[in-house]
Amino acid sequence: LSMLAYVYIFIQSALFSIVVEAGTVVAISKLLKQNTVLKLALIAATGTVLTIPYVWFVFPTLLYSSPLLIILCGEAFAFTLESFAYRYMGNVSWRVAILLSFVANVTSYTLGRILW
Repeated sequence: LSMLAYVYIFIQSALFSIVVEAGTVVAISKLLKQNTVLKLALIAATGTVLTIPYVWFVFPTLLYSSPLLIILCGEAFAFTLESFAYRYMGNVSWRVAILLSFVANVTSYTLGRILW
């Protein structure tokens, strides 16, 4: 796989992840009757934009010998940073922040694996 092909797949995956994670956060926020649905969706999209390059480019470079470790560390990194963003920027409880981050990341990862 050439670097150009990898970057093309990355761009597709990033756009997919932004839509899936923001949509997931909107759905959960509405179910939980959060007052800041749009703000939480923007945090989801921004969080994805900021973390996905690390997941796709930094962690594979640092942990190239273990694909499982790349996935686990990359997803844990995104989950943790996004949880903090929901908590402190979205002004939701830790319980809601962790739930939003976990479900959004699991949904995005799982659908991405199924579709690609």
